[in-house]
Amino acid sequence: MKEKDFVSSLKKGLMILAAFDESNPFLTLTDLCKRTNLPKTTVFRLCRTLVALEYLKYDSSKHTYQPGIKVLSLGFNVLASMELRDIASPYLIDLFNEVNENVNLSILDDIDVVYIERLKKREILNIALHVGSRLKAVISSSGRVILAFLDKKELDKILQHKNLNNFFKEHNKDDFIKMLERIREKGYSVVDGEYFPGLVAVAAPVLNRKNKVVAAVNIPFLKTDIDVNQKVKTLIEPLLKCVKKIGKTLPYD
Repeated sequence: MKEKDFVSSLKKGLMILAAFDESNPFLTLTDLCKRTNLPKTTVFRLCRTLVALEYLKYDSSKHTYQPGIKVLSLGFNVLASMELRDIASPYLIDLFNEVNENVNLSILDDIDVVYIERLKKREILNIALHVGSRLKAVISSSGRVILAFLDKKELDKILQHKNLNNFFKEHNKDDFIKMLERIREKGYSVVDGEYFPGLVAVAAPVLNRKNKVVAAVNIPFLKTDIDVNQKVKTLIEPLLKCVKKIGKTLPYD
């Protein structure tokens, strides 16, 4: 790596996080200085930043730091998505070959869906989506089908997010919730031109063995001159079979 591309402050922040381990889940400022060999003022500033960002948690009564929820969830989400992608891959390939259309696997992250796998048959309207791309869950077929299968507490928390205020200025929240209820009843969602004019996408949820939604698989296609309803009908059966197979292969936890 070129020296000009190296960010020393990021390195030091990661050194702070790496100082914690199974034997040392709680560390004082002095402990962190010793384990990182960084000056006390530097460690203090870094810790304050990491606490503010919820990557560290500070116990004022004991004057100790510990990894925050964001560190724990980051590691879990990465490992979980990698495992899910590996498990789903052969079924996604089978679906891809059967329907002859693009196939995507997504997970929910906060109020977004994140693509963790993409099988591309063709480019669609020059939409630059790739593994790691994010879309607002409320506007995408995958996002809506995941939201539809969340429990009420989880769903309410997401729909109250401040970054969705603008969306719900243009969309009635009660009507949106009713739409999610219809999606849950059908078992799949269809978004027709709402994300991008001329683009239709059908999605189904991946449910684990505890019947909890963990991801979604969707198939986008262009309207052109085809009968959209008929096209959706041809895609639903293989799509539902695919997500069911993935779900049955997932571990219990």
